[in-house]
Amino acid sequence: MKLARLALALTLALGFTAVAQAQTTMRISISIAKDSHQGVGIDTFASEVEKRTGGRYKVQTFCSGSLGGERESIEAVQLGTQELTLTSTGPIPNFALPRGVHGPAAGHSGRAGKPAVGDHGRQV
Repeated sequence: MKLARLALALTLALGFTAVAQAQTTMRISISIAKDSHQGVGIDTFASEVEKRTGGRYKVQTFCSGSLGGERESIEAVQLGTQELTLTSTGPIPNFALPRGVHGPAAGHSGRAGKPAVGDHGRQV
């Protein structure tokens, strides 16, 4: 009887330890090559997340559109089938409210108070 209780307690303790040390894996994707600036960025992000969380979280990287292009990746994040993505600003207006999302070249001149080239006085 005592041996059965001890075995049960040991089994439960090991089970709870395994649950407490479970690792969460998140997927991040980019649509360009692994040796690009975005590829270097997501690799650095992945290693920092794993290091700073003590291994509790792991980020698995996917490059060259292996999980889909930018649009598909954004849709996957919205649907919850993918955790993270890094995209350009190109597909964002298809998913964001019309608040004037612009890339740096279109919406920022670098000069305080001066309109950017191509900015025809439109308020953002």
